[in-house]
Amino acid sequence: MFPIDGEFLILYFFYSLIGVILIYGTFFSIKYNSFSKINLFVFLVYSILFGFMFFDKSNFEGGSSLVVLFYAGLIIFLHLLILVIFGIYKSFFQEKN
Repeated sequence: MFPIDGEFLILYFFYSLIGVILIYGTFFSIKYNSFSKINLFVFLVYSILFGFMFFDKSNFEGGSSLVVLFYAGLIIFLHLLILVIFGIYKSFFQEKN
């Protein structure tokens, strides 16, 4: 059971956005290939875990959907934050050739 409320659609959009960024970085970028592979693996692991959580109908009964939405959004936000921080770090401290 995947909910299709507005908030969950925003969450699905961000999941797909991160997925596209990581797939592009893994298969089409030579520069950040190993970094993207590690992040893609982490992304797949927590996406599968939240997929199992979303399939269980009892997780959305009695107002629990907000808790599921919060934790899924928190994980994706932290992953985006880590990607941005590493991107900024690499852009400032990378050697210029």
